[in-house]
Amino acid sequence: MKVQERIQSLRALLNRERNLALARVREYRAAQEEEVLPPPSDELDIARSLEDVETHASLIERVEERLRAIDFAFNLLEQGRYGICTICNQDIPVERLETMPLAAYCVDCQGKRERRQHLGEGTVDEPFARQWDVPEEMAESTETSRDEFIPIPQEGPPEEEPNLSAGKPLAGGKPKPKAKKPSARKARKAK
Repeated sequence: MKVQERIQSLRALLNRERNLALARVREYRAAQEEEVLPPPSDELDIARSLEDVETHASLIERVEERLRAIDFAFNLLEQGRYGICTICNQDIPVERLETMPLAAYCVDCQGKRERRQHLGEGTVDEPFARQWDVPEEMAESTETSRDEFIPIPQEGPPEEEPNLSAGKPLAGGKPKPKAKKPSARKARKAK
């Protein structure tokens, strides 16, 4: 397939995906507007109504995210980078892109990624692939630091000693027993 034919077929593919996504958004919004009923009469109706609104909002949000991804793919197409594997820089077959229009990897590289993830190696995508380097002034370990401890002065009145006589726990964790009042029955027997 010639380069121009490939670009045209990729552009048509992205246009088709965009049109499908736009139609889905219109459909979800129309369904959302249709479900605007008179005010609910009880709590169950209110809960159902809120659930429907949240479901439609979530569906619309997901399709709008897909639209943003399609727009990003159009930008890549204009730059000559759409349909090219981000790992091996080979063309992704049009058949794969017809099935998965937003695929970033060819079948082989995607399979390698999945095998690594399955084996527990995992991968980190490009924006997060760089490792942070510690600045020189922070490179010294805190374990070998010779800094002295300087207590921070407290503001306000000094704390009072806790009152342990009110049945609060002592250092051992057991409360100090309170003095019991004699019950009414015992008081009568004593008379």
